[in-house]
Amino acid sequence: MPSSDRSRLTFVSLYYWPDEGAVPRLLTELAEDCAAAGHTVTALASRGRYLRFDRRPLPPREVHGAVAIDRLPGTTFGRGSRLGRVSDYATFLASVVARLLLSPPDGVWLCVSSPPMLAAAVAAAARIRRRRFVYKVEDLFPDLALALGAIRPGPVARLAARASAFSLRRASAVVAIDESMAERLRRAAPGGRVSVIENWADGAALAPAPAEGARFRSESAWDGRFVALYSGNLGLSHRFTEVVEAARLLPDILLVMCGEGPRLEETRRAAEGLPNVVFRPPVAPPEVAALHAAADVLLVTLDPRAEGLVVPSKFYSALAAGKPVLYVGGGRDGIAKVIREADIGWVVPPDPRAIADSLSRARSEPEENRRRGERARRLLEERFDRRRASGRWLELLRRVAEPA
Repeated sequence: MPSSDRSRLTFVSLYYWPDEGAVPRLLTELAEDCAAAGHTVTALASRGRYLRFDRRPLPPREVHGAVAIDRLPGTTFGRGSRLGRVSDYATFLASVVARLLLSPPDGVWLCVSSPPMLAAAVAAAARIRRRRFVYKVEDLFPDLALALGAIRPGPVARLAARASAFSLRRASAVVAIDESMAERLRRAAPGGRVSVIENWADGAALAPAPAEGARFRSESAWDGRFVALYSGNLGLSHRFTEVVEAARLLPDILLVMCGEGPRLEETRRAAEGLPNVVFRPPVAPPEVAALHAAADVLLVTLDPRAEGLVVPSKFYSALAAGKPVLYVGGGRDGIAKVIREADIGWVVPPDPRAIADSLSRARSEPEENRRRGERARRLLEERFDRRRASGRWLELLRRVAEPA
């Protein structure tokens, strides 16, 4: 690819490789695909880790996948406490602004929406430096926090809303990850700058693995059980107690909760005394395919109040693994529409009986479940694979980089 002033890309995110959270993983894959296409790519990240169980220090500078990673100074208390998170966020934002203000006078910046106020910090630096930046919206803040009751209406919410509006106005392009989110963003950022590029899974890295799944089931003593798996962050925008109550109604079904997050302890308390609910820490990346393959059904949940404000990324992993999906949510968002149209699973409200009925049906239809899984994998390859998403991103970045 011919070099030009705007072939230099800077990606900004609190977390980056080697972290395995959804946002760092997606951003890492996008950055590496941009580098492979000929861009000079730098990733700015913190020195902390997303996964609490891994506290190994990360080097301040290294190169991975042809991407230069600069990990900026700041605190690294992690996600174990609110005060620690606030400190990590604040020190990272300060370092980001300082670094961007001193960056080379060319190229395009790209940032994500987490942590809160990151986009506003990048937008402010872009305004001072007269630079172009792309805003990849993973969730809408403060809208999501207000919807879930994490913050209350008042001065803090109004300040956050003004910061969000400033970020949207200043961005050269705003990218939503589904159409319902894009509709909200277009009202705040009119003028055709909002695009939809859905998130993805890497179909080459995560694929159906029946032999590995059988091994994982045997090692986990799951043989002969119908396994419903939730794998990922137990975050505030998800619902879990209703899923646990469904397991209470179905003692012969094994519910596996694999992950960590702010709702973990709440979910553990709800499952006390239930031998058919198992909790596991996140598995290492080489075991992800085996874990998914060991399940009969993969669970995706979303609090109905969060529809249009966030999209569960684990949906795409379920497609890549070739597994049917049980989606517990409000049923009106893009994922629900895709599941119904492609006939790859079930969409149910957060109601224990409805969840239990769908799991019972899934257990009784092993052959149809196999076909659902095959359709899910085809859908991944046709619409949600990494290669397709990266192609759309590269085209968008090319347009942003063109002289005005």
